[in-house]
Amino acid sequence: MITLEKKIQDHLNIIKKTIGDTRYILDDAKPAVGIKKVLYRWLILFVVSNLILFIYMKASLYLDFFGKKSYYQIFRLSNIILFCIPIMFYLFYVYRMDMTVKEKDFLKGFMIFPLLISFFKMLNSISYYLDINTMVSLYDTIPFDLFVAFIAIYQLYRYFDDKKYKYVAYLALIFVIMFTLIKYIAIKMITLNTVIINMNNLLDIMNTYSFFLMILFGLVVLFIKEETYE
Repeated sequence: MITLEKKIQDHLNIIKKTIGDTRYILDDAKPAVGIKKVLYRWLILFVVSNLILFIYMKASLYLDFFGKKSYYQIFRLSNIILFCIPIMFYLFYVYRMDMTVKEKDFLKGFMIFPLLISFFKMLNSISYYLDINTMVSLYDTIPFDLFVAFIAIYQLYRYFDDKKYKYVAYLALIFVIMFTLIKYIAIKMITLNTVIINMNNLLDIMNTYSFFLMILFGLVVLFIKEETYE
């Protein structure tokens, strides 16, 4: 009896999921639960990766290990491994997590943004093994990961058609402009200015450990409603 009831329930769940998959074709509904779950889990892993690197840096300073050759070797290897993990789990969640076809299709296309963000976070470490110093120098001036975040959030705005995401995209653009402007002033500055130097150093730390990205994607995940957008 229990087995029969389970089979009936499984069939009902399949029918319900099929109806959900076809609903957006009929009434342009925009399911969101699966997208929220995937982005939330990706963000958690991304935050943890940054936190591990930050703790490693702080511990190295305390133990007088910071700046040594072994420190940079461990940091580079850890950086590459840690930022590969969120991408691998993003793929796993997209293909294995239960969600509608529309959500899967959206997340497959959206995957380019987490992939690019991880690439830019690994760029300095990768540059040690590959001859891409010009790209690294450019990245030190222009925060490409924040620009990628701006485009990603705009894509979410287009999907959900919710103005809250547009405001988050504007915030990302403000971060990009602020970062680039301060970097430009610091490079062009003839006389050293303590305020600009301190702001530049603070921006470097905040960007290295993805503080801006955490704010932006944290707001995005917070704003996604666990229901279908009509």
